[in-house]
Amino acid sequence: MQRPTVAVRSTGTWDACGFYLSRYLLIKFFCIGDQIISEVQATNLRENKSRYLAKFKTRCFKNGELLVIDGEAVALLPTLTVEQEQ
Repeated sequence: MQRPTVAVRSTGTWDACGFYLSRYLLIKFFCIGDQIISEVQATNLRENKSRYLAKFKTRCFKNGELLVIDGEAVALLPTLTVEQEQ
């Protein structure tokens, strides 16, 4: 049985960390109890007056290999702290 895919698009919503200007997710259904691992990557950062415009790519994998959520978001952040990977 093939499970349906759902596309979610939203704009102009507040989050605890900032204001989402746009958000798009393509979701393939998965079941309760499935192990889901998420990956979020900032693909673009730009200073805008005293705030920051950030673009994120989000991917979630079922059992570490099957892509079940794929999307991107653009957010306006009030502050920004950058940490370098070591």
